[in-house]
Amino acid sequence: HEYLDTLFTEKKLERGKTVLIAPYANSLAELPMQFWEQLVSQLNKKGYTVCTNSAGSAQLPVQGSCPVYIPYHALQAFVEQAGYSISFRSGLSDILSGINHTQIVIHPKQDIYSIMGGVGSSFEYFSIKNMGLRDDAIEYEVAADDEKKMKYVLKSILCHFDTYENLLENMKVCEDDYIDVDKVGDYGEIAEFCTRGLPFCRYCAVQCRSVRDWKQFEHTEDEWLL
Repeated sequence: HEYLDTLFTEKKLERGKTVLIAPYANSLAELPMQFWEQLVSQLNKKGYTVCTNSAGSAQLPVQGSCPVYIPYHALQAFVEQAGYSISFRSGLSDILSGINHTQIVIHPKQDIYSIMGGVGSSFEYFSIKNMGLRDDAIEYEVAADDEKKMKYVLKSILCHFDTYENLLENMKVCEDDYIDVDKVGDYGEIAEFCTRGLPFCRYCAVQCRSVRDWKQFEHTEDEWLL
Protein backbone atom coordinates (compact mmCIF):
# COMPACT_ATOMS: atom_id res chain seq x y z
CA HIS A 1 0.00 0.00 0.00
CA GLU A 2 1.89 3.06 -1.27
CA TYR A 3 -0.07 5.50 0.90
CA LEU A 4 0.84 3.63 4.08
CA ASP A 5 4.47 3.23 3.06
CA THR A 6 4.70 7.00 2.68
CA LEU A 7 2.85 7.63 5.95
CA PHE A 8 5.01 5.31 8.05
CA THR A 9 8.15 6.78 6.50
CA GLU A 10 7.22 10.46 6.80
CA LYS A 11 5.91 10.12 10.36
CA LYS A 12 8.82 7.87 11.37
CA LEU A 13 6.44 5.20 12.64
CA GLU A 14 7.67 1.68 13.27
CA ARG A 15 5.55 -1.18 11.98
CA GLY A 16 4.50 -3.53 14.73
CA LYS A 17 5.54 -1.05 17.46
CA THR A 18 3.24 1.89 16.78
CA VAL A 19 0.36 2.88 19.04
CA LEU A 20 -2.59 4.78 17.61
CA ILE A 21 -4.23 6.76 20.40
CA ALA A 22 -7.66 8.36 20.13
CA PRO A 23 -8.28 10.51 23.23
CA TYR A 24 -11.25 12.47 21.89
CA ALA A 25 -15.00 11.77 22.06
CA ASN A 26 -18.08 13.81 21.27
CA SER A 27 -20.62 12.39 23.72
CA LEU A 28 -18.67 11.47 26.88
CA ALA A 29 -16.57 13.39 29.41
CA GLU A 30 -12.94 13.13 28.34
CA LEU A 31 -9.94 12.38 30.53
CA PRO A 32 -7.43 15.13 31.38
CA MET A 33 -4.82 15.63 28.67
CA GLN A 34 -2.13 15.08 31.31
CA PHE A 35 -3.17 11.41 31.47
CA TRP A 36 -2.57 10.96 27.73
CA GLU A 37 0.69 12.90 27.84
CA GLN A 38 2.03 10.62 30.57
CA LEU A 39 0.90 7.58 28.63
CA VAL A 40 2.62 8.73 25.44
CA SER A 41 5.79 9.63 27.33
CA GLN A 42 6.02 6.17 28.90
CA LEU A 43 5.28 4.41 25.61
CA ASN A 44 8.07 6.39 23.94
CA LYS A 45 10.45 5.35 26.69
CA LYS A 46 9.53 1.73 26.06
CA GLY A 47 10.53 2.10 22.41
CA TYR A 48 7.12 2.56 20.81
CA THR A 49 6.21 5.24 18.29
CA VAL A 50 2.89 6.95 19.02
CA CYS A 51 0.45 8.80 16.79
CA THR A 52 -2.77 10.62 17.63
CA ASN A 53 -5.93 10.26 15.60
CA SER A 54 -6.28 13.95 14.84
CA ALA A 55 -8.83 15.91 12.86
CA GLY A 56 -7.43 19.40 12.71
CA SER A 57 -7.21 22.12 15.36
CA ALA A 58 -10.12 20.70 17.38
CA GLN A 59 -8.23 17.46 18.01
CA LEU A 60 -4.58 18.32 18.48
CA PRO A 61 -1.99 15.55 18.78
CA VAL A 62 -0.95 14.58 22.29
CA GLN A 63 2.48 15.92 23.19
CA GLY A 64 5.13 13.39 22.20
CA SER A 65 3.04 11.90 19.41
CA CYS A 66 2.53 12.84 15.77
CA PRO A 67 -0.86 13.64 14.20
CA VAL A 68 -2.40 11.25 11.70
CA TYR A 69 -5.71 11.32 9.91
CA ILE A 70 -6.31 7.94 8.29
CA PRO A 71 -8.91 7.67 5.51
CA TYR A 72 -11.48 4.99 6.28
CA HIS A 73 -10.39 2.82 3.34
CA ALA A 74 -6.84 2.66 4.74
CA LEU A 75 -7.67 2.39 8.46
CA GLN A 76 -7.68 -1.40 8.70
CA ALA A 77 -4.35 -1.83 6.95
CA PHE A 78 -2.78 0.98 8.97
CA VAL A 79 -3.89 -0.35 12.36
CA GLU A 80 -2.90 -3.92 11.51
CA GLN A 81 0.56 -2.73 10.56
CA ALA A 82 0.83 -0.40 13.55
CA GLY A 83 -0.13 -3.16 15.98
CA TYR A 84 -1.85 -1.27 18.82
CA SER A 85 -4.61 1.20 19.57
CA ILE A 86 -5.67 2.95 22.79
CA SER A 87 -8.95 4.79 22.43
CA PHE A 88 -11.30 6.69 24.66
CA ARG A 89 -14.71 5.04 24.12
CA SER A 90 -16.23 6.44 20.96
CA GLY A 91 -17.59 5.29 17.63
CA LEU A 92 -14.02 4.74 16.47
CA SER A 93 -13.65 2.04 19.12
CA ASP A 94 -16.42 0.05 17.40
CA ILE A 95 -14.60 0.26 14.07
CA LEU A 96 -11.25 -0.72 15.62
CA SER A 97 -12.82 -3.77 17.26
CA GLY A 98 -13.05 -5.47 13.88
CA ILE A 99 -9.35 -5.03 13.09
CA ASN A 100 -6.66 -7.56 14.00
CA HIS A 101 -4.46 -5.79 16.55
CA THR A 102 -4.15 -5.19 20.30
CA GLN A 103 -7.10 -2.99 21.25
CA ILE A 104 -7.30 -1.08 24.53
CA VAL A 105 -10.41 0.95 25.33
CA ILE A 106 -10.91 3.40 28.20
CA HIS A 107 -14.44 4.11 29.41
CA PRO A 108 -15.38 7.14 31.51
CA LYS A 109 -16.98 6.28 34.83
CA GLN A 110 -20.03 8.29 33.94
CA ASP A 111 -23.75 7.62 34.27
CA ILE A 112 -25.71 8.07 31.06
CA TYR A 113 -29.31 7.64 29.99
CA SER A 114 -30.25 4.94 27.52
CA ILE A 115 -32.78 5.53 24.74
CA MET A 116 -35.27 3.69 26.95
CA GLY A 117 -34.73 6.09 29.84
CA GLY A 118 -32.69 3.80 32.06
CA VAL A 119 -29.53 4.93 33.85
CA GLY A 120 -26.22 3.11 33.57
CA SER A 121 -22.55 3.66 32.93
CA SER A 122 -20.74 3.87 29.63
CA PHE A 123 -19.09 0.55 30.40
CA GLU A 124 -22.41 -1.14 31.16
CA TYR A 125 -23.94 0.02 27.89
CA PHE A 126 -20.97 0.14 25.54
CA SER A 127 -18.37 -2.42 26.66
CA ILE A 128 -16.75 -3.85 23.52
CA LYS A 129 -16.85 -7.32 25.06
CA ASN A 130 -20.41 -7.09 26.37
CA MET A 131 -21.65 -5.86 23.01
CA GLY A 132 -20.14 -8.96 21.41
CA LEU A 133 -17.83 -6.95 19.17
CA ARG A 134 -14.61 -8.49 20.38
CA ASP A 135 -13.75 -11.02 23.08
CA ASP A 136 -10.14 -10.01 23.67
CA ALA A 137 -10.53 -6.23 23.93
CA ILE A 138 -8.73 -4.78 26.97
CA GLU A 139 -11.08 -2.36 28.73
CA TYR A 140 -10.80 0.00 31.68
CA GLU A 141 -13.24 2.30 33.43
CA VAL A 142 -12.09 5.45 35.24
CA ALA A 143 -13.53 8.77 36.35
CA ALA A 144 -11.84 11.96 35.15
CA ASP A 145 -11.47 13.20 38.75
CA ASP A 146 -10.14 9.94 40.23
CA GLU A 147 -6.38 10.51 40.18
CA LYS A 148 -5.58 7.30 42.06
CA LYS A 149 -7.56 5.15 39.62
CA MET A 150 -6.02 6.96 36.64
CA LYS A 151 -2.56 6.09 37.93
CA TYR A 152 -3.64 2.46 38.27
CA VAL A 153 -5.09 2.41 34.74
CA LEU A 154 -1.92 3.99 33.38
CA LYS A 155 0.28 1.37 35.04
CA SER A 156 -2.00 -1.44 33.90
CA ILE A 157 -2.00 -0.27 30.28
CA LEU A 158 1.77 -0.01 30.23
CA CYS A 159 2.05 -3.61 31.42
CA HIS A 160 0.75 -4.67 28.00
CA PHE A 161 3.77 -3.04 26.39
CA ASP A 162 6.42 -4.53 28.65
CA THR A 163 8.79 -6.80 26.78
CA TYR A 164 11.42 -8.87 28.55
CA GLU A 165 14.05 -6.34 27.46
CA ASN A 166 11.99 -3.46 28.88
CA LEU A 167 11.60 -5.24 32.19
CA LEU A 168 15.33 -5.81 32.45
CA GLU A 169 15.97 -2.14 31.75
CA ASN A 170 13.26 -0.59 33.90
CA MET A 171 13.08 -2.93 36.90
CA LYS A 172 16.52 -2.33 38.34
CA VAL A 173 17.70 -4.21 41.43
CA CYS A 174 19.79 -2.16 43.85
CA GLU A 175 21.95 -3.30 46.77
CA ASP A 176 19.17 -2.53 49.25
CA ASP A 177 16.90 -5.11 47.57
CA TYR A 178 18.77 -8.13 48.90
CA ILE A 179 21.23 -9.31 51.54
CA ASP A 180 24.28 -11.51 51.04
CA VAL A 181 24.10 -14.01 53.89
CA ASP A 182 27.76 -14.92 53.44
CA LYS A 183 28.81 -11.36 54.27
CA VAL A 184 26.57 -10.49 57.23
CA GLY A 185 28.11 -9.89 60.61
CA ASP A 186 25.47 -11.72 62.69
CA TYR A 187 21.91 -13.07 62.68
CA GLY A 188 20.62 -9.75 63.92
CA GLU A 189 21.57 -8.13 60.62
CA ILE A 190 19.48 -10.69 58.74
CA ALA A 191 16.56 -10.21 61.13
CA GLU A 192 16.71 -6.43 60.69
CA PHE A 193 16.73 -6.81 56.90
CA CYS A 194 13.60 -8.97 57.05
CA THR A 195 11.68 -6.33 59.00
CA ARG A 196 11.93 -3.51 56.45
CA GLY A 197 10.34 -3.04 53.06
CA LEU A 198 12.35 -3.66 49.95
CA PRO A 199 12.78 -0.89 47.35
CA PHE A 200 12.19 -3.44 44.57
CA CYS A 201 8.63 -3.89 45.84
CA ARG A 202 7.81 -0.47 44.40
CA TYR A 203 7.22 -2.26 41.09
CA CYS A 204 4.32 -4.17 42.61
CA ALA A 205 2.28 -0.97 43.12
CA VAL A 206 0.29 -2.76 45.82
CA GLN A 207 -1.38 0.48 46.94
CA CYS A 208 -2.97 0.82 43.47
CA ARG A 209 -4.52 -2.63 43.38
CA SER A 210 -8.28 -2.95 43.42
CA VAL A 211 -10.44 -5.61 45.04
CA ARG A 212 -12.48 -7.77 42.68
CA ASP A 213 -15.65 -9.70 43.21
CA TRP A 214 -15.23 -13.46 43.42
CA LYS A 215 -15.98 -15.23 40.14
CA GLN A 216 -14.83 -18.16 38.06
CA PHE A 217 -11.47 -17.70 36.33
CA GLU A 218 -12.00 -17.12 32.60
CA HIS A 219 -8.35 -17.28 31.47
CA THR A 220 -8.32 -13.74 30.09
CA GLU A 221 -5.27 -11.47 30.12
CA ASP A 222 -6.81 -8.71 32.20
CA GLU A 223 -7.45 -11.14 35.08
CA TRP A 224 -3.71 -11.19 35.74
CA LEU A 225 -3.58 -7.42 36.21
CA LEU A 226 -4.28 -6.32 39.74
